[in-house]
Amino acid sequence: LGKHITLYNNHIIGMSNGDISVMNLAVSLDVSKINLDGMISENGVLTCSFKDFDISLANMFLEENNIKLAGVINKDIKINNLLKGFSFTSNLEIDGLALNEIPLGKAWLNVDNSLAPDVFTANIKLLYKTQDSQYLPLQLVGTVAPQSDAEQMNLSINMERFDLGVLNGFLASFASDLEGTLSCKDLKVRGMFSSPEIIGQIHAEQAAMKINMLGTKFFFTDDIKVDRNKLSFDEFTLKDAQGNKIQIDGAVAHNDFKSFDIDLKAVADKIKILDTKEETDQMYYGTAYASAVVFIQGDSTMINISGTAKTEPGTSLTVPVTSKESIEENNFIVFAAPKDTLTQQMQASAQEEEKSLDYNISLDLNVNPNAKLYIPIDFTQVKGDLAAAGNGDIKIAMDSKGKFSMIGTVAIDNGKFKFNIMDLMEKTFDIEQGGTLTWNGDPAGGILDLTAIYKTKASLASILGETYSKPVDVENIINITGQMTNPQPSFDIQLPNVDDQTREQVFMNIDRSDEKVMLEQTASLLLTNQFYLSQGNYQNNALQSGVTSSVMGMAFSQLSGMLTNMVKFVDVGLNYTTGEEALAGQMDLNVGKSFGKWDLSVNATLGGDATTSKTSDATNVIGDMSAKYKYTENLQFEVFNHSNANDFTKYNVSPYTQGIKLIYKHDYNTIKDIWQRKKKKDKQ
Repeated sequence: LGKHITLYNNHIIGMSNGDISVMNLAVSLDVSKINLDGMISENGVLTCSFKDFDISLANMFLEENNIKLAGVINKDIKINNLLKGFSFTSNLEIDGLALNEIPLGKAWLNVDNSLAPDVFTANIKLLYKTQDSQYLPLQLVGTVAPQSDAEQMNLSINMERFDLGVLNGFLASFASDLEGTLSCKDLKVRGMFSSPEIIGQIHAEQAAMKINMLGTKFFFTDDIKVDRNKLSFDEFTLKDAQGNKIQIDGAVAHNDFKSFDIDLKAVADKIKILDTKEETDQMYYGTAYASAVVFIQGDSTMINISGTAKTEPGTSLTVPVTSKESIEENNFIVFAAPKDTLTQQMQASAQEEEKSLDYNISLDLNVNPNAKLYIPIDFTQVKGDLAAAGNGDIKIAMDSKGKFSMIGTVAIDNGKFKFNIMDLMEKTFDIEQGGTLTWNGDPAGGILDLTAIYKTKASLASILGETYSKPVDVENIINITGQMTNPQPSFDIQLPNVDDQTREQVFMNIDRSDEKVMLEQTASLLLTNQFYLSQGNYQNNALQSGVTSSVMGMAFSQLSGMLTNMVKFVDVGLNYTTGEEALAGQMDLNVGKSFGKWDLSVNATLGGDATTSKTSDATNVIGDMSAKYKYTENLQFEVFNHSNANDFTKYNVSPYTQGIKLIYKHDYNTIKDIWQRKKKKDKQ
């Protein structure tokens, strides 16, 4: 114990007729004292007195039951006629009582069997004082008859603001951070110890608990009805930190608390169901909001959870897949163990299975663009961070044996791919609508099939000659396909705003079917904003300016990242392109933001206008602005103001074009489907 125990002033005197006289037999343990005084006989009285006795000494015997006590006991217990039909009287007091580090106040333990030898009358209460008030957290009054064959308990329990925190130790494997209070009036506990009948109503006030596996804290102020062998929930309401609600209806029946029958329905409205941080070996982490209807049914051995759910705004999940696994990190590798050790492990595993509660979870999840999915990609072929949102239905199933499956497809609506270029800089690609994320069982075996585009400007002079030195719009394209754990990238280039003849001339000099060539061109465009050609006079110019352009590009990439971190209400991007002989350098500024169904963007280019002479100090600004409104997934409106600076056919007519677009899109599998749909409408 680490304590110094002292016996002192002890006088034990044997008496005739078998009586024993105990006079001032005292035990001292630090400041704690227990004193025995009196007669052990048929008619004698033995008094056990406590003086500042520290009850925490009992914790070594209670810790296995997750019980930790604190406080000091005073006063005494008296036992009459110990050797024949004894009677018992306790008037103990505990000062500073605490259970599991939760202060409960002062306790009075008044118990006696003076009315009948086998019937104990109890009056136990706690008094908690604050600076402004005092109240009784717990009061238990009634009788206990351990030897009775009819009724062993007849108790009435009252609680007032009883601290829920005392349950933290008992629920540690399931929940934590319990807080709030419980109150009840005249809760009846009757019957036998083995089959108690509890009748009444318990009120929880400003209560909360964190569900460990979800990382989410729920708050509640409501009533639970207790009727013998059933706990009833009638529109019992849980809330998350934002006030979103889960309503629970149903009951939990029990057979003398030995077995349970659960039948509950939970309806959630935009509730936070997940809030976890990155940890080792996690399949996913992040924040998830959902609306759902879930049924929880089962017993003490198996719980089945089923239902439907849809994602809500604020959902952001990260799937940390990677192909770089070491032996230490791979959970599927099991090292051999000696036979005895292996047997012990199997036995421990079997015992753990016997103790654990089995469960099956089956959930039909409707995914919509409210949910953002992040996939860090770090592979030999490609590095970057993928963020996507879309529409689809996924069936999720998991059980207590560790089986976890996902089946379904999410059609990508929008997203970003931050592409890491040779560890020099990052470029953010926009993911095109129409890609897919597909799961056929294994969550880590999801299939990617998407296209991402990065828009920039580059001169065609290195390919077609000096007359094409004016920058044109260039789209760098990455197609990412294959399993999430090993995606395969392919690269392409598009020239959206040049005429067909110019486009054909460019691609006569660039073999788009050659993966090596396309990778070289993509790297050159992203790093230097210039095409690369291995022959011709302009190769040297491109290469000589490449180093300078890369340095400037990295500087502007860092500045762009700083601006993005500083300016939270819009997305900011900066890019710099080094000029050639016939063209000044140019800086591109991109500002964009989505507000609900609105998507606003402004693109401006400073310098680089081919109309600016070499000797002129003038600098022109070329800019685009657009505002898109997504009325439905298929119907969109757009208001725009586009520069004609890179349009050879319009520039001399007008520097800008304004207009309104109405965009409607609907997918058909075959032309036949169009006519079938039309016929159905005609019939109606």
